[in-house]
Amino acid sequence: MRRDPQDQYENSYCAEECGYGVSLTPAKQENVTDLVIRDLRGRERLGQAKYGRPLRPHDGRDSLLDLYEELLDAVQYIKKYMLEVGDE
Repeated sequence: MRRDPQDQYENSYCAEECGYGVSLTPAKQENVTDLVIRDLRGRERLGQAKYGRPLRPHDGRDSLLDLYEELLDAVQYIKKYMLEVGDE
């Protein structure tokens, strides 16, 4: 069973069960597009549960600012991963 680097999750499916809406351990025969679609559906379910509605245009949020903040988070995760892999 694959575990995350910090052993945060009880098992390989916990990321989905714990509310992140993504699967960490796909079957080897699945294609990337199907995996991305499954993750998108998971994120849709998560958003629906968290906000009570799906993501929609004209919801009063600043989409460009939201994207910028998400990209800043993504860059930090990339750097964190690079540092962790460099430690091995």
